[in-house]
Amino acid sequence: MIQVGGKIYELIHENRNGWNVDAFKDRYSDVLERYDFIIGDWGYSQLRLKGFFRDNHMKVTKDSSFSGMSDYINEYCNFGCAYFVLEKTGTVKKSTDEEEAEDQEASLKQETLTSDRRYPEEELVDAGASSLLADAILAGAAAAARESAATGRSPRSGEESQQPARQQQHKSGKDQHRKSYRPNGKKPIRPAANKDVAAASEQVPVQSHAQSGQKPRDRDRGREQGREHSNKEQGKEQGSRQ
Repeated sequence: MIQVGGKIYELIHENRNGWNVDAFKDRYSDVLERYDFIIGDWGYSQLRLKGFFRDNHMKVTKDSSFSGMSDYINEYCNFGCAYFVLEKTGTVKKSTDEEEAEDQEASLKQETLTSDRRYPEEELVDAGASSLLADAILAGAAAAARESAATGRSPRSGEESQQPARQQQHKSGKDQHRKSYRPNGKKPIRPAANKDVAAASEQVPVQSHAQSGQKPRDRDRGREQGREHSNKEQGKEQGSRQ
């Protein structure tokens, strides 16, 4: 009989001297307390423990039933390995001193749990303070974002205001270029490059006439008189020759 973890176990089967009390106690855990049977098998010098229920247990399954233990040994254990089987026969009655010690431990745990708990009002106050702090942080972040957006948009606004003026100038230049052409496919009228040049070109013939001091009619009369005078002189010369 073996007593471990407040339970009493009895060795019912052993194969190849697989039973070792010290190794079993070292590998035992509280999870195995609920099982009716425990099997321990050796592999690579390591002990492995597995629990099984009785076949009529309310929590039994196909893999955890005692009748399926042979399948476990054949499928999951090394071939020809050493193993043992223990059956739980009862529980160890605790003494009054052990019960009192356990009660004290339970009361201490309960006190620590109650001390860690807070009243609902305190939790509400903390929640309200945390919410106010979060709102303040969000408001500061929003203000910073607005300032950054305002500083980033100021130069762009000037560029945007200049764009319509540039577009209007471009359109006016196109309109002037279009107006310079005549309809019906005629050649365009070339405007004067400079007003002063056009005015000078108009004044040139006037100045030339003014410098000569004679009108066109007076010139023609002078030419006719010169021709008549030359004709008269030629007639005189012919008469003198005759």
